[in-house]
Amino acid sequence: MFENIIGHESIVKQIENEIRNKRFPSSSLIEGPLYTGKQTLALEIARSLTCRKKGDWGCGCESCRMHRTLMHPSTLLTGFDNFIPEIKMTSEIMLKKKGETFSRYLFIRSVRKLVKRFDPVFTDTNDSKIKKIIPLLKELEELLYFVYPQEDPDIDELAEKTDNIKEKCIKIIRGINLSGLSVDQIRRITFWVHTSGYKDKKIIIIENCEKMNESARNAFLKVLEEPPEGVYFIFLTGRAGEIIPTIRSRLRKYTLAQRSFKESRDVIEKIFREKPGIEFTLKDFINSWTSEHHAIEQLAKDFIITTMDTEKSYLHINNDIKKILKSSDANLLKTFFESVLNYMSLILANNDFMRSSPDSYIRIKKISNLVNSGFRNKEILNINPELLVENIFIRMRNNI
Repeated sequence: MFENIIGHESIVKQIENEIRNKRFPSSSLIEGPLYTGKQTLALEIARSLTCRKKGDWGCGCESCRMHRTLMHPSTLLTGFDNFIPEIKMTSEIMLKKKGETFSRYLFIRSVRKLVKRFDPVFTDTNDSKIKKIIPLLKELEELLYFVYPQEDPDIDELAEKTDNIKEKCIKIIRGINLSGLSVDQIRRITFWVHTSGYKDKKIIIIENCEKMNESARNAFLKVLEEPPEGVYFIFLTGRAGEIIPTIRSRLRKYTLAQRSFKESRDVIEKIFREKPGIEFTLKDFINSWTSEHHAIEQLAKDFIITTMDTEKSYLHINNDIKKILKSSDANLLKTFFESVLNYMSLILANNDFMRSSPDSYIRIKKISNLVNSGFRNKEILNINPELLVENIFIRMRNNI
């Protein structure tokens, strides 16, 4: 049980004991920064809770086989997530590894994390946008069957099918807002957990739960007060402080610390079967498979230069920055803002520069505050990224 979880030994041991002794809570919260494996741990908890045997990773029971491809009908996966980076990365790894079995499962799971957002349990098939998505979902499932492990795969055909899958995933993401849970979805989930249509326990995993709006939070409160027997709600977050106290008080908290450098490299070697480069962290590894990330750091520098230009010679934001902001990959915007903040931190740490340009300190702090508050508003209010960065640019130009 939990053999595929790297790091977090004390938390994993605690959860394992709770599951074995049937004391795992009906409502829990897994919190921790990016790349700590919150989602992986939640999915492994779901598999262990529904396993017909002892919960070993290699278990061959029907329940575990379905979990390995994220097809178990009693486990729901919902909430906001960035799907494209993982889909791109696992597809490249699969082709690089010539279709080895482990790489196929990695790719299938990355795609199914998106597909699970359209589970019939909480999807309104009469919704006009959903109606447009359904044919794409059916085509995805047909294509995924070709990806399943098989002997002597045709790599050229595998590459063609994989490209087709990625295109359809991007169309799905562009066609519908996946930024959060609606009240209607929560009501459908509530109805599902109170019905006994399946023999297994029921697990609902809610990613980035801090992004739920007030109406959705209130709807969840009702079912959390008296959860039905055999139902488990697992909330995931990187910012537990933003979860309202009335919900947080009903959840047993498991905190995942940032993985050590060695643990991060172990994930790369054992899960992705890759040899990490010198000083290569898990974040570096994941970003290395997405070509756009390589240009973002330079664009972040350009943005800082334009906003701090005292001569006001820069009248507009770099067009390449605008292209990044229009990307279907929401993770690129986060990476862009992170790069901006990282570079400004480096500037602030340069004592010689600060002594020679004391006014820059105030400007940099202003930009930092605007970037932090702006990105937070983007996540909560789903503001258009291009308008958001344009607003930061204009406000800074007017203050210089």
